[in-house]
Amino acid sequence: MLKARIPVYLVSMVLFRLASCNIKNWAALGDSFASGIGAGDRVNLNTGDTTCSRYTQAYAEVMNVVIDNYEPITRNLSWPACSGADTDYVIANEVPAISPESDIVTLTIGGNNVGFGDCANACIFKVNRFPDCGTTLANTGDLINNVLPGQLDAALDAIMTRVISPGFKIYFTSYPHFWNVDSTACNDVSFNFWADTTPNFLTQALRTQMNGLTESLNAQISAAAGRANARDKRKPVVFVDVSPAYNTHRYCDIGIEEPDPDSSNPNEQRWFQKIGSSTTTWATNELALDPSLTVSSGWASVLGSDKLNTASNTWVFDALNRAFHPTIDGQDGIKNVLLSAYTATPPSTGAYALQTESSLERRTAMVERADVPEVTQVPKPRRFTA
Repeated sequence: MLKARIPVYLVSMVLFRLASCNIKNWAALGDSFASGIGAGDRVNLNTGDTTCSRYTQAYAEVMNVVIDNYEPITRNLSWPACSGADTDYVIANEVPAISPESDIVTLTIGGNNVGFGDCANACIFKVNRFPDCGTTLANTGDLINNVLPGQLDAALDAIMTRVISPGFKIYFTSYPHFWNVDSTACNDVSFNFWADTTPNFLTQALRTQMNGLTESLNAQISAAAGRANARDKRKPVVFVDVSPAYNTHRYCDIGIEEPDPDSSNPNEQRWFQKIGSSTTTWATNELALDPSLTVSSGWASVLGSDKLNTASNTWVFDALNRAFHPTIDGQDGIKNVLLSAYTATPPSTGAYALQTESSLERRTAMVERADVPEVTQVPKPRRFTA
């Protein structure tokens, strides 16, 4: 019979079903990318346990649903990932919460260690009007190159010490690049929060520089994975590069008109959430210095006024914290890469990037040998409105 060549997404699902029967305990650690801020609905909203901003469509939560759908057995997910976490937080608060008998651990960490939020403030939003963009980017670069490596080593050592399972894996994800750097359409666009500040335009040079910092961060994550495998005879760490999955889904991509926060994302093309600030404190401090400040026109349409009252508009900042974080589709993209990495790695370890030709052909061939019926459509992932 003719064998169907089907999408890599479904290939991953089939192979994950075959492999996932060994997973009894697993854990999802990290920062807001792992907690899924803004993707879906808040978890534990009724109990008041909302500090970490865990959301129902975070990649860990959706992975767990997929596992249960394909292997309906009792499985324990520990999900202490927390918005705002850095490596110290992971070591002190998240690692002690996971089972020593974990079979797999997913991890996204490092962005908060190197001040990515500070870069967003100084170079993109200027909610606090005074930090210099160039100086802030240079400081972040210095942290990435000279401080972060030891911090990543410490976090991985803590996990490897905690987990005693002989064959467990740590799937350590990269961060996606945020910007399309080829388009000139954003060269005269600004995401500034306040109306009366000199705008930072999203030039190709700035976008390229910020993507370069993400690339450097990802290189340190990959290098830390290699060093950890050299220290632990189990060689448990797999570097998972999620950034290629975001191609055509970044800020300033072709077809996305920035910066209108409501209508600039046609057909949910962009996998990052609405533009916004990083913290209530910045705006509160600025208003204390100058109560006459008004919000830029783009943000006035969101707030319903060009004046900001941080007491009555605190709900806004929960929404604005989500900027530069994955949408539901973005979280789903990370989930798909993780599932593909999982099916590609046991029992070996190594770096994994999305859909390389050899790995795609290899997994497709495995499904062809399994006589999988032809599939003509892939159901769209379910969506929630945040």
